[in-house]
Amino acid sequence: MPTKKEEAPKTIEIPQLRFHNISARLVGETPLIMNRMSESSKHELWLPGVRKNSAQLAATLKHDPYYEFRESMYRTKDDKAPTRLVLPARAFKKALEEAALDIPEVKKTEIKRLVSVTGATGRTTVAIYGIPKIFVTMVRNSDMNHTPDYRTRAIIEEWAAEIRVEYLENKFSGGSLMHLLGGAGRLQGVGDNRPGKSGGSNGRFIFADTNEKAFTFLKENYGREAQDEAIRNPVPCGCDENESADMLAWFDLEVGRRDKDSQLKK
Repeated sequence: MPTKKEEAPKTIEIPQLRFHNISARLVGETPLIMNRMSESSKHELWLPGVRKNSAQLAATLKHDPYYEFRESMYRTKDDKAPTRLVLPARAFKKALEEAALDIPEVKKTEIKRLVSVTGATGRTTVAIYGIPKIFVTMVRNSDMNHTPDYRTRAIIEEWAAEIRVEYLENKFSGGSLMHLLGGAGRLQGVGDNRPGKSGGSNGRFIFADTNEKAFTFLKENYGREAQDEAIRNPVPCGCDENESADMLAWFDLEVGRRDKDSQLKK
């Protein structure tokens, strides 16, 4: 009997993947709150400290707002970098991914796989221009009673950044990615108390094209040298109706009165 003619194997044609980069200059629309985990908290995860008794707790400072302020910032050790303050590029990537959930025809999983974000020079951190100030706010602890406490972080009331977005051109267009980034700036933001994390309003950003003067001023005047000075000699922010200033003034007075200056970390 005649045998059936064998079919030739099919060849899978894979189109050439085309990647493209776009640069975006951003200006903060609302203040940016830094929320880096402190070194002491990291150390506690590896090697927890010995639990203190009541007498030891009473003899030591519960908070050191100046140390907490400095520890809350992401800082580069590169003295040739344009800024001392940075944010992980993944913060902006996360904003893009989460914004995709609210925009039709865009999938978060596609943004996660096919889009990457870096700093303007290709680094995994993004340079942040602006002056850090001390921000003191009341929080609730995660214990059963949600005990109130005060937390100190760095806040940058006016800030700017430059990022680079790489995407698969076979799937997206540059214009659509810019639209998504614009939505991410309004709907998600970066840093703490941002819209996408806790329904806050901090860390929102817009394109510098709408505020070119602000971007240029921040980049030219509030880079690494100005930031180093602000870190050495911090001042409270003016964005909370003087609560930060009042709390710091009380702290400085009490530390001196109780003779606990030696416990402050330099």
